[in-house]
Amino acid sequence: MGSNPWLRKDPTVYHPQLWPGSTGASLQDIRTHYLRIKNPDIDPSVTAAPWYITDPEPTPSSSLCEICRHINFQWLLRNRTAAIHGPVLLLRDMLSNRSSCSFCRLAIIALCTADGANLRQDDLDDAEIVICCFVTSDKMSSDPASPAMLSVWRRILGVTGGFTGQAGHIQEIGSRQDGCPGRRISSCVDLQLVRNWITTCEELHKKNPEQVRLLGPRFAPSNLQLRVLDVREKCIVNKDYATRYVALSYVWGGVDQKKLLMSNLNHLSTKGAFSSDGLGSQLPRTISDAIQLTANIGERYLWIDALCLIQDGPDFAAEVQSMEVIYGNAAWTLVAGSASHADVPLPRMTKQPKVSTIPQYEELVGNISLAAVLPCLQVVLQASIWNQRAWTYQESVLSTRLLIVTDPQIFFTCRHGCTFYEDTRADDTVPSSIDRAGQVFGAALGHTTNFEVYTDAVKEYTNRQISFHEDGLNAVSGVLASFRSWFRGGVVFGLPETEMDQALLWHPVGDMSRRKDRLGNSLFPSWSWVGWVGQCQYWSGLALSRVKWGIADTTPIAYLTSDELRRPENGEGDWHCHRWTEKFLDDSTELGLQTYDSCWHENETPDVLFLHPVAVESERKRSTILGSLDGRLHFRALVGVLYVTGAHSSDHGANLGVPCTEDHHSICALNVYTAANRVCGTIHVPASLSISLQPPGKHDFIRLSRTHLASDGTRYHEYPPDWDEFETPSNETFGDLLGLDEEDEEDGEYNVENEIGDEDGLMFESEAFFKDVPWCIYNVMLVETTNGISRRVGLGKVHIDAFFQDPRPVWKDIVLS
Repeated sequence: MGSNPWLRKDPTVYHPQLWPGSTGASLQDIRTHYLRIKNPDIDPSVTAAPWYITDPEPTPSSSLCEICRHINFQWLLRNRTAAIHGPVLLLRDMLSNRSSCSFCRLAIIALCTADGANLRQDDLDDAEIVICCFVTSDKMSSDPASPAMLSVWRRILGVTGGFTGQAGHIQEIGSRQDGCPGRRISSCVDLQLVRNWITTCEELHKKNPEQVRLLGPRFAPSNLQLRVLDVREKCIVNKDYATRYVALSYVWGGVDQKKLLMSNLNHLSTKGAFSSDGLGSQLPRTISDAIQLTANIGERYLWIDALCLIQDGPDFAAEVQSMEVIYGNAAWTLVAGSASHADVPLPRMTKQPKVSTIPQYEELVGNISLAAVLPCLQVVLQASIWNQRAWTYQESVLSTRLLIVTDPQIFFTCRHGCTFYEDTRADDTVPSSIDRAGQVFGAALGHTTNFEVYTDAVKEYTNRQISFHEDGLNAVSGVLASFRSWFRGGVVFGLPETEMDQALLWHPVGDMSRRKDRLGNSLFPSWSWVGWVGQCQYWSGLALSRVKWGIADTTPIAYLTSDELRRPENGEGDWHCHRWTEKFLDDSTELGLQTYDSCWHENETPDVLFLHPVAVESERKRSTILGSLDGRLHFRALVGVLYVTGAHSSDHGANLGVPCTEDHHSICALNVYTAANRVCGTIHVPASLSISLQPPGKHDFIRLSRTHLASDGTRYHEYPPDWDEFETPSNETFGDLLGLDEEDEEDGEYNVENEIGDEDGLMFESEAFFKDVPWCIYNVMLVETTNGISRRVGLGKVHIDAFFQDPRPVWKDIVLS
């Protein structure tokens, strides 16, 4: 056994702290070290491991190095093995042996391409440290007979934890009959495999309910004409929405392509118009390949925006805003996932395809065919231009099924929570959550409210790029239209009117600028995220309304509270008591990602969660929009005068992103001061607008709503009192109203002591403003007003007591534009 490479001391593995007096360590020593950390009584001998081959056959394993010859890969591929119980190799040995050992070579490739990476092999190792590679095996199924997948993990020796980089994954490829989990990807698209995926979903998945986060999508038949391209007759035809058709989702990318116009409608509707000897040869490659692939799969009709919407027709605007109907009624959507523009061919459409940027790498290890697992769908999409474009966001989320053609492989995903891969057999797996960001209809971890799904959609959409700012609302109109039934009211410039208090509380992730047309005119209201270019997201924490909303169709303007807007025509304040049930964040783990303190559901539908009880639109007292067509939002609110000097907050938690420096500004977290020069809160202003606050001084702050510190667990119905709701409070402080003296406030005897956390996004002087009482924060908007019209400059939070200090706030009728 002295020549056994697993027992041979390696003098370069020198760790006197782990092995005092030793001149090196063997693989057995390393394995013993990690095993005994977990279990001091375990037998660490490698010869006792079930995957270890004591006397390997020399000839059949000639393609393996002397270390890997002792590994029973067949056993690992049929059993589960925990991290420290499997084989352990030295990364430097694997790099040295890769030219002669098939497993070392495959493992290095798997590490270099893990999660879509493209690392150089020689950059994996570091001469200054010792990196071990642990080989584990796990199964995707609970079936004892199911195959396992190998994983290779890098770990720095002698460092607590020590894991570095992403794990590389390896699977056996071959036939289903042989029990192999992996498939060998063919040089051309496997059409029968794609057909099987579609059939599996349409025939078998219907037994499972759709994995919807809210109400299931209900796309009403449209009175608009449906035009599709007949891939057999090669022409445009008119159909109704009961027709089975496929929709195409792709990136135009500035490519000049053939468009359907009033002038060529008759010609393009002629049989053979798009044949190879006609206009077919003039189509961009993405379009022509999509037509061919649709026909090869066996479908008859394909919807393509450029060829099925009359670009200069009278219904064009209405059709553009009906994407929820077009994509929602398609049998499935074909996605050109790797195409950066419309003239990029779909991968593997011919027998001489281009070489993939991430090819399937295969090795024969002994007599077993193994391959590095290709990146998953989420990783591939994160790197694609298609997933960065604004228009393709709604095309993705509105589709019931997606066939995503990418460079590495083809994927199929559906609303039942299933995702199929070409390289991995997951066709019969149990549905799970859909793993695409901003997914409106996909499953989530636990139940979520309508508003949380909305915030996910806003965060994802605003992170995408659009060529023409004028399309900022059109590109997401289909998703917003689907929200109407879930919020039971209109969506005003992207914001749901029945949750306007919460919807106004979006804040930028980085610097933002106004969305303007080519002449420099602002296109959308300043109070809506659609009026800005840049990603935004929402604060968590319930917002208790402190404004009254103006109704646009009344003269003079009538003002209603949010509760009055949500209740039935003749409903009283307790209208919901017998029809709705409230759940709180800590009531049940089933609430999952719920982040708004509480939620409501109608008694008949406990799985459909609302932020507030809302009567159906036909019963509501007011069903009209809050903002007029010119983008002006009318409401009545308290306006206070506070001071901004330009000084940035020194507290890390007050910053929403990377703190500003002298040389670089993104989102400026500016201190807000009282007239007595005490810091009472933080206002967040995009760097592009912070210059407008010069010279520093007093500014108008609109009180929008009341909220709490993240550490404050008090339920809103237990406290606060409504003393500040729609009347101007007296000069008493919050502590005065509670009957607390200064000593009580300093000691925090009223409640468990609250702390200002990073998630609160503000800072105030706690020695001046009491933080240990519930719901002590106002959400405020910093505005600039000209000729009675205000515009949003920033959003922030201030302490309640500071807002009511001199000079006293006054009620004003606000016109926000």
